Amino acid sequence: MKPLKSLFILLALSVATLSVKAQTSIKRLSGINDSIKNTMLTTVFDGADVIHISLKKGLFEYQPIIKIGIDGNLYRFMFDTGCSQTTFNSRYVPWTAGDSIYTIYRVESHGAIYDITGIARIENLKLGELDIDSLLVALMDLGEVGTSYGNHCVLGMAQFVNYDILFDWKGKAITLVRPLLTDSIISSQYKVISDIPVTVDNYTHTIYVDTQVRSRFKTHQYKLALDTGAEPCVIPEEAKPFLYRPSFNVIGGKHPKVGRTTIKIGDKKYRYVRTVLATPSFYQNMVGVLGLKVIGKHPFLLSTQNNRLLILKEK
Repeated sequence: MKPLKSLFILLALSVATLSVKAQTSIKRLSGINDSIKNTMLTTVFDGADVIHISLKKGLFEYQPIIKIGIDGNLYRFMFDTGCSQTTFNSRYVPWTAGDSIYTIYRVESHGAIYDITGIARIENLKLGELDIDSLLVALMDLGEVGTSYGNHCVLGMAQFVNYDILFDWKGKAITLVRPLLTDSIISSQYKVISDIPVTVDNYTHTIYVDTQVRSRFKTHQYKLALDTGAEPCVIPEEAKPFLYRPSFNVIGGKHPKVGRTTIKIGDKKYRYVRTVLATPSFYQNMVGVLGLKVIGKHPFLLSTQNNRLLILKEK
C-alpha cells in the first residue's frame, strides 16, 4: 500500500475513533438559550496559583497546540489569543435523535463570520496541571483541513481571565500565573526587555497593541490585535504604496500583498518581518494582526487584568 494512501486511511480511522469516544464525554446540548450561552462565555479556569502547560507545534511552524485530556483521551486544542470563546470541532460531536442542523448564532473574528451550530458540555478535562470538571464550548465546523490534521478545538481567551499568561514558544510552554505572583516569578527568571501597555476589549477579550510599522523610510502607527493563532503581521491594504517587497516570492512570482517591514512595539524592534496586506473586510473591527511569528521570538507575559504585555529574555 502506498505510504500516502496509508496516511489518509489512518487519519480517517482516527477521526472515526474520536467521534465514538466523544459520545461519552462530549455531549451536545439541546434547548440552547441566552442563559446557557452566558454561562459558556463567563466560565473561567480556576485552580492552583501557578499552572504549567506544555505546547506542541501544529500544522504550521507557528501554530501553538495544547493536548488536553478528556476522560483519558487526548485532544488537540489550538491556543488562540485572537479568539474570544473556546470552540470544539462539531465534526467530532455526533448529532442525536431530534437534533436539527442549523445555525443557532454567529460570531465574528477579525471581520470573518463563523456559524455556531450548537453548544456542548465537556466533562473531565485535564489542562496541564489543571483539572476541570465541566466546560461548555461552542460547536463549529473547522473544515476539512482542521479535521484532517486532527485539530479538535480552539482554546479561547474568555476562560483565562483569572490568570496572567506567560508564553514561551521556543521553550514550548505556557505558564498560568495569578496576577499577584507575576512580578516575583518574572524577576526571578527573566529580564524585561519592554513593558508595553495594551488595550483589552472586555467583551471579546481581544488584546490590542500600539505598533509602529516601518518600510521605505516611512513609519505608520497601527493598533494591532495580538493573535497567537496567526503567523504573520497583517496591516491594512491602504499601506500598499509604502510596503517594501524585496526578493520574497510565492508561486507565480512576487505577491502584491506580501512584503517585509520593521515592526516596533514598545522598545523592541523586529526586523524584516513578513507582512501581509488585508482587505477591509478582514479587519472590520480592528486595524490588523500581530502574529506569533513576530511576538513569539521572545518569551512574553500577557496580563489582561493589568493591561500589560511584557517582552522577556531569560536570565
